[in-house]
Amino acid sequence: GGADPLWPKLAGQDPDYIAKQLADFKSGARKDPIMAGMAAALSPADMKNIGAYYASLKLKPGAAHDAQLAKQGEKIYRGGKAKANVAACMSCHGPSGQGIPPRFPQISGQNTAYARKQMLDFKSGARSNDGDIMTRIAFRMSEQEIKAVTEYMAGLH
Repeated sequence: GGADPLWPKLAGQDPDYIAKQLADFKSGARKDPIMAGMAAALSPADMKNIGAYYASLKLKPGAAHDAQLAKQGEKIYRGGKAKANVAACMSCHGPSGQGIPPRFPQISGQNTAYARKQMLDFKSGARSNDGDIMTRIAFRMSEQEIKAVTEYMAGLH
């Protein structure tokens, strides 16, 4: 991730996941005008090489900025919300947020603003390129719960 908190941290991410996201931007399955333009000229080999490059980088740890909000998010991340049929985030992304490649990406230390936007896009249906698991989960969460979980994820290592 660069200086903009709406950009994702890609260091250490699974290379196949990155290549898939680039292919989805190129095909239009995932919508973002900036990324669509960047991915347009990439070949499948380019996408694999970019994925390998970012996977080789070391992720710089993030930090939660609101301890109370992060504590609320930890409860959902680790235990889910049974009454709302929301699975624990760690069941797919792992206890430390390292993910289960290639389907479930690393989310530890992710920029809060980026993670929140992605969750809200899943909730609204604006993002649907990764199947419907995240869409169903995010739909059942309030915006406050999404804010709490993404705050917790920022400091997760």
